[in-house]
Amino acid sequence: GKSVFAVDATKPADDLPARFMWEFNADESDNDMGYSYSQPQVVRLNDGNWAAVFGNGYNSSKGGVHLYVVRLSDGVLLKKITALATDSDNGLSTPTLVDSDGDRIVDMAYAGDLKGNLWKFDLKSGSSSNWSVSKLFTAVDSSGNTQPITVQPTALKGDGGIWVFVGTGRLLAKEDIGASAMSAKQSFYGLWDNNQPIADRGVLVSQTITNTTSKNGMSLRVTSDNEVNLTSKRGWYMDLSDSGER
Repeated sequence: GKSVFAVDATKPADDLPARFMWEFNADESDNDMGYSYSQPQVVRLNDGNWAAVFGNGYNSSKGGVHLYVVRLSDGVLLKKITALATDSDNGLSTPTLVDSDGDRIVDMAYAGDLKGNLWKFDLKSGSSSNWSVSKLFTAVDSSGNTQPITVQPTALKGDGGIWVFVGTGRLLAKEDIGASAMSAKQSFYGLWDNNQPIADRGVLVSQTITNTTSKNGMSLRVTSDNEVNLTSKRGWYMDLSDSGER
């Protein structure tokens, strides 16, 4: 459904009404809320609040791309950060939240959408009025086709920035199992965020699956390990097989 709700699992099981805390939904809370494929992430914010952070999901009324930050205690919307107010058949997937300075308080979020955009949300300020969004990268294959992002990225600190790792592809609708979907090329990306947008594949190093082997009953892939010089490059990509892998 177009809804996210919270329950207090510490309440007794026979006191079900007390367990229910709040619901954030498209009917009453915000009409940009889509079907909630995005899994809420529970984090502490720089303003002291604990929050549930989630993307707006898919098939919303305007097809836009939004990140919701909802106060955990009562479901009050602290901030809706809009990447795209309106679009066609789009929506934000599950975000990953990053603590960049080690104080156990979230500073930024990364999340992808169905058009291959990887968005970066700046949550470092203690005031929600200063939170913002920028586009880090758009995943596009070698033929210029956008590659949808429906999975949660992972991220870690390194080399003076943040490395963000994400794969592309979708399996949500009937057309995703047809011949054209099987022939679409999907990829896995390792992207280095140094607070500047990544223009395109031209600043990424190509990695390849060199061969597949078997060991101890497991099928294993051997990949290239081409050097990524961060003075001129911003990461790497690896195209997946032509068999519809995503």
